[in-house]
This record gives sequence, structure tokens and C-alpha cells, in this order.
Amino acid sequence: EDVQHIKNSILRVASETVRAMDGHVHRFMGDALMAYFGGRSQTKETTAMAAICCSAMLRTVMHEAVVPALNAREIDAKDLGFRVGIDFGDDQEVLWSSYGFSDVNEVTATSFYVDASAKLQSMAAKDCTMLGDNLLKLLDFPEILTTEKKVMREGQHIGVPFLQPNYQLPSESPVNYSIRELNYEAVARLLPIPTELKEGFAPEIVSRNGIRFFAEVIDEFGLRPYPSMSSCLPKGVTVQFNLTIDPIALKSLRLPINGRFIKQNHGHEAESYVQVSPEIVKFSYSPEPRDLRENKSYKKRFERITAYRGIHVVTIEIHDERGRQVFKEAVGVHVC
Repeated sequence: EDVQHIKNSILRVASETVRAMDGHVHRFMGDALMAYFGGRSQTKETTAMAAICCSAMLRTVMHEAVVPALNAREIDAKDLGFRVGIDFGDDQEVLWSSYGFSDVNEVTATSFYVDASAKLQSMAAKDCTMLGDNLLKLLDFPEILTTEKKVMREGQHIGVPFLQPNYQLPSESPVNYSIRELNYEAVARLLPIPTELKEGFAPEIVSRNGIRFFAEVIDEFGLRPYPSMSSCLPKGVTVQFNLTIDPIALKSLRLPINGRFIKQNHGHEAESYVQVSPEIVKFSYSPEPRDLRENKSYKKRFERITAYRGIHVVTIEIHDERGRQVFKEAVGVHVC
């Protein structure tokens, strides 16, 4: 009964996390789950990014909810973990068909990339996610959000650049399918969840009561919220990054406060057309006595237009007059 409770707790959380990120739970296999992302009304880039964010969210929920809940039932959960493998197969590279015969059958997918996902999962370390090269190329996924897979051999950490076991071509030469490990800490700070919650597991993030940072998009549908990494935006769309500071946030601070927006582009297009060094826009704020009496909030906007394919990040940093950091948040913008 204890084993069943542990397995079911993890699989329930995993399946609800997949569903929350618009994925489809295909099947349970023992203590494993297979999921697919995509659909006719969704872009491939958006759903591929959703799968990656789902794996990062799953690790977060495991550490912040599942393990504490199991510990509360006096179940030692320190060794529990998960492993995820993700890859992308395009329309012409995946065959959906029925396997079996008569009344014993199942509709499922056949593809090199389905098999690669399973192998990536088996290669992953505890609480880690492995990504296939086809997925990385589709998204032009920046190396800063990944790391090289390493294993210990003869007392040394050795890099593993290719899928194992390696496939062979008809010529008997190896396929050498490239792989990378997801950098959870780098991706966690971009998850679309409240700053005060993110602060608990993303070391760079700093929240403060009364300070909010969020993005909005202006497109053919008007002005709408854009949660971090929530969808792949076309080029030529205006993105507004909004900072709001309520008077309550200024209590106990040495004024003025000093802030800066930091925009960092990633991707081959940005590297080809512009320098990818960070763009920094600074500002300073010290409220007037009248603003405090009227409980007036300070608002600052940073606006840019999407121009280059890739994943770009805008970070806000705020320090008080002493240089103490009082707020830091980041929003990722995915451009097709």
C-alpha cells in the first residue's frame, strides 16, 4: 500500500502537470508516464517549449509539494526522483497508427524521435531532463539554458555528447545524435508562476511585497497578458514589460531606489544581425510626499518589438540606496 501511494502520488502530479501545460497523457507504464504535446490549433514551437517548461515545473512540484507531503506521512522521500527525456518529431517523421489486432489494439506513434525520447529518459540523472538535438534545433534553444551530460569514469567526469547507445547508419557509421541536459536553475527563473513562489526554488529571484513585474503583448487581438514563455510570438509584435511599485514596498528602504531592465537576446538570428551583449536601461525613483499620501504607485515600462527567432530574456533588478537588492524577476519571450 505504501508503494502504491508513492507511485500514484507522483503519477497524479505528473499527469496534472502535463495537462496544465496543454500536453496529452498517452499512457502509464509501471512507474513511468508517456506524454505528447501538440495539436492542430497549436504551433510546433509553442508546444515544444511547453514540454520543456513542463519538465521544469514537474521538478519544482516534486520538490515543493510531493516530497514534503510524503514526508508528512512519515515516508522517507529523500531518494525519490524522476527522469525525463524530450524530443521533437515533425509531421513527416512520426507515424500514428494502430498496433495490435481485433479488440486488442492501441493507437500510438512510431518514430526515431519517440525511441530517442525513451533513451534520453534512461540516460537522465535523478531529477534531470535530457533534450534531443531535433528539439534543440527547432527552438534554437540557447546553450545557456542547457549543460553537457557528464558521467564518472575512472574517477573523472567525462562528457557524453551523443545519444547512447549510439545508432548506426546503413554504412555502419554512427549516427552521433547530439543531446544536452536541461539547466533547471536557468529555466526555473523563467517559469510562468508568481515571483513569491518562484523565489523559493530559483536562487536568482527576489520578491518583495508591493512590487510586480509582468509582460503584455500588443497584437491583432489588442493588449493581452503574456506569461513568461507561454507561447511563441511572431516577429513584429510589441511586448511591454511593466513594473509596478506600491508605496508599501518602500517601507524600511533607503531611498532612492535604483533599477535596471536587462534585455538579453539569444539565437543565431540575433547573433547574425546584432550584438548579443545585454541591453541595459537604468532608472531611479524617489517618491514625492504627495505620492505617499495619495498611495500612488510608481509605474515604469520597458517596450520592445520582436525581431529575431529564439528565446530572449528581460530581467528587472531593483536596489535601494545602499545597494541592497530588493527585487529581481525575469520574463522569457519566445519568438518564432
